[in-house]
Amino acid sequence: MTVLPATSSPRGWRAGFVIRPTGSRAARLSGILAFGFLTSFSLACNPQGDAKPGDVEGVAPHPGINQIELWKFELMREDRAFASSIRYQSFEAWSGYFAPDGSQIKTGIGEIRGPEAILRHLRDATASGAITGLTWGPNRAEVSHSGNLAYTVGEYSSSGFDADSVHSVVSGTYVSIWRRQDDGSWKVEMTLGSPNATPTATPGPREG
Repeated sequence: MTVLPATSSPRGWRAGFVIRPTGSRAARLSGILAFGFLTSFSLACNPQGDAKPGDVEGVAPHPGINQIELWKFELMREDRAFASSIRYQSFEAWSGYFAPDGSQIKTGIGEIRGPEAILRHLRDATASGAITGLTWGPNRAEVSHSGNLAYTVGEYSSSGFDADSVHSVVSGTYVSIWRRQDDGSWKVEMTLGSPNATPTATPGPREG
């Protein structure tokens, strides 16, 4: 069975802003804000060398940019890549985002610990039809002042068949706890979700 999650998160991963200044002072403020945004975007999207705490992808941050905000930007991007990996790459790439002792908390199952066990569970669940779709996206990120521990919060949607072959969709809120590794990369230490309401039954008999 091939899992084809939705192409976007429940919030669509959209972000934008409009600046309409008037007067010379407002124009200068507009330039400062635009420079700050473009600089942070450039730092995050143009890696040079190994990343480490205090840097974004190994690039020294601009002294005028808040370091915590850069780390938050980095975590939001990392969580979105985490979600995209299951669609564009493979289950193996997805499980690779977990730390060596990382865990996933599943309702009705409990803690699944370690990337191999998490990968095995996902394969079994998709093969049996318990999971037919999975998508999520972060709404915000928070990072410790040390830059080594963080969490992301967002919305998820999961679909699948139950023991009575009834197909349903569950939506809810998730939180993922991240820790920066020795090589500078972020890995998931724990992730868990809380459903918003009773699963919604959807039409469509189980294949096979």
